[in-house]
Amino acid sequence: MKKFALALLGVALIVSFVSPVLAQDQTAEQYLELMRQDLRSNVTAVFTEAMELTDAQGEVFWPIFRDFQNQVSKIGDQRIALIKDYAANYNSINDERAESIMKNVFKVEKDRYSLRQEYYKKIKKELGAVVAARFYQVDRVINSLVDLQIFSELPLVQHLSLPTEAPTQE
Repeated sequence: MKKFALALLGVALIVSFVSPVLAQDQTAEQYLELMRQDLRSNVTAVFTEAMELTDAQGEVFWPIFRDFQNQVSKIGDQRIALIKDYAANYNSINDERAESIMKNVFKVEKDRYSLRQEYYKKIKKELGAVVAARFYQVDRVINSLVDLQIFSELPLVQHLSLPTEAPTQE
């Protein structure tokens, strides 16, 4: 369990470096991709430690996990695009733009939830509910850390300053 906590710390440290980069311009794209690769390898280390699989279970689990990670990466790309869009439009978000952003945020969240359900079912079918539940728990812990770090870095949506009317002179 101590190794699991240390591996999670590694994920948290990588995320703390990734999230500030998300709002920067395109010159940070290569840096962001390197950080994502580091995050993926740390996530794999966390799963390796936490899952406690036998060799036979690992032969079944790891191909499913790799497929899951590929799908998660696609959703991550959508998430990064949303964050970049938010950052680019931060100073001019009106009701329409906020509604559009939130519509996309809810879609990404729904996709993440659906993906977890799908892979829980796949793992449960192949390895049983206990292994599948552990997979779900570990994934949620990691994603909670990532979410917490990202959300702590994002500023809240601000109210647009409305032009004030000049006082009428009587």
